[in-house]
Amino acid sequence: MKDLGEDMVKHCTGLPLAINILGGILATKYPSLTEWLKVSANVKSYLKNDQGEVLRNVLALSYDDLPPYLRPCFLYLSHFPEDYEIPVDRLIQLWVAEGIVSSNQEEGDDGQIAEDVAEGYLMELAERCMIQVQERDIATLKMRSFQMHDLMRDVCLSKAKQQKILYIADQSNACQLSTIGRVRRVSVHKYFSIQCIKSPRLRSLLFFDKFLPNGEQDKILKSICLERS
Repeated sequence: MKDLGEDMVKHCTGLPLAINILGGILATKYPSLTEWLKVSANVKSYLKNDQGEVLRNVLALSYDDLPPYLRPCFLYLSHFPEDYEIPVDRLIQLWVAEGIVSSNQEEGDDGQIAEDVAEGYLMELAERCMIQVQERDIATLKMRSFQMHDLMRDVCLSKAKQQKILYIADQSNACQLSTIGRVRRVSVHKYFSIQCIKSPRLRSLLFFDKFLPNGEQDKILKSICLERS
């Protein structure tokens, strides 16, 4: 298995991020020759000799290797701006509220509540090196916040757009929201007038701009309530 592992690492052409992600994939597998041979076959099919493509291919492999229950959790991270430090408690609230952790997963044989299940999913993403822990609780060592590597976020954003998970809005494209009737989730990275959002199917609206004008927050909430009433 040592020789097999060294052979897989060679395909990463010395790129630290690629090696870390490959290690994260292997860490989720049962340590048997059969499992490692499967990973090795995937590595050879995804990773090319061209160093310019290696990193992109190993990132694609890391996403494709995700189990079905982790994919929506990972794709949801596309809502957050580049270099944003994501607070764990808030993210788990959003996952549960939006059904990313679905009701049939809320209670397992061990009686876990939805928040505990969501925390476990987040730990799996960290073990796979798909997120980077930024802060831990001193007493419990639980993750308090994390970030995504820029290239990993690019993969996340690309996959989310392909599957039409969300629409990222700012001043440059906000006017298009009135013509996109099926958009269900909007992530606002730069402030714009709330009147631009005219989507009857909208179920989620996240704002990340810290500088909302005075009174605009109340207007936003009132506008959403009126559209829904």
